[in-house]
Amino acid sequence: MNQNRTVTRTELYEKAWSTPMRKLAAEFGLSDVGLAKICRKNGIPLPGIGYWRLIETGHGPERKPLPPIGAGQNETITIIVQEPKPYNLPKKADLGPVPNVPVRTDDDVTHPFAVRTKRAFHRISKDERGLITPKEVRASHLKVSADALPRALRILDALLLAAEEHKYSVRWPASADAALTILVDAEELHICLTEKFAQKTHALTPEEIARRKKNLYDYAPKWDYVATGLLRLSIQDLPYELSHFRKSWSDGATRRLETCLGEFIAVLPHVAKAVKAVKEERARENARRQEEAKQAEENRRKQAEYDRKAKVVAQFLQGWRESKALRAFVAAIEKKLNSSAIGAEQKQEMQAIAEWIAHHADYVDPLTDFDWMVGEFKNPSWQYW
Repeated sequence: MNQNRTVTRTELYEKAWSTPMRKLAAEFGLSDVGLAKICRKNGIPLPGIGYWRLIETGHGPERKPLPPIGAGQNETITIIVQEPKPYNLPKKADLGPVPNVPVRTDDDVTHPFAVRTKRAFHRISKDERGLITPKEVRASHLKVSADALPRALRILDALLLAAEEHKYSVRWPASADAALTILVDAEELHICLTEKFAQKTHALTPEEIARRKKNLYDYAPKWDYVATGLLRLSIQDLPYELSHFRKSWSDGATRRLETCLGEFIAVLPHVAKAVKAVKEERARENARRQEEAKQAEENRRKQAEYDRKAKVVAQFLQGWRESKALRAFVAAIEKKLNSSAIGAEQKQEMQAIAEWIAHHADYVDPLTDFDWMVGEFKNPSWQYW
């Protein structure tokens, strides 16, 4: 979980001029660029280029003074401290041994799924870009033009063979909509070979020019697409948390995709480990949210019960006060009757009223029925639903 850390402008200013920004940013789990933005937003000047080199050589350049607080700035700054993620891809130099993955020079493929892919592309359809797709089965792991298909099949064949040599399972179920995956440490990684298509403004054909001249319906496309033959191998459908990962290898100016397959194989276990870490973190976060929701519901229930009892006690108090007032009223009536010269009939009627009020005082007084008070306090009143 992320945590908040509060510092004053003066404290952050002192830190920025006593610790290099890259090292200081690590304390907050931020990048040096991110922390520098926070400093600039709050009007905190930063050391210029070469400042730390001068410090190392024994020179003490003057600091830029901290200016007064400007509009929209506060004396205290709250920084969300980012916890380090439990997943990261190693650098290329730290991958360890990169295997050599040979790619066939002829058009024969031997891996069963490469052979199955080749058969699937015997009957194809073609979209407006020239991208071919099988008509009968799904082969989402291959998105290329007809000209690039033979080379893409050779690369796919070499990749799948190398994956199995490294004890990874390759899966492509027989169902028509199934996807090809490589199983690494119990994690299914979706792979895909795609071709880059160049986009250029559509060149009108003579027929399209003639239709425009006649003001007929213009069905000419805006763009033309040209297959470049440049291929890219990528890992698809990775979690959002891994968006910073390098997940694709492509033909470049100095090397072909065939030379990247060993690096691709070497990185697979690290990707699988990261995917597993993301799932575990999500599971922990989900469990935390469920526990928080459970605790919130328990707190709500307790508060509702407390409010109910407080309301019952308020009703007790109201009844007790009312009974006291009624009894005082009865006493006042009796005192008045004893001191007044009234007729016997009227006195009898007033005494009847006083008796009724006294009886009503007992009725509203909660202290006359402890069983009822206990029941009301402990159990909610019955309601009609």
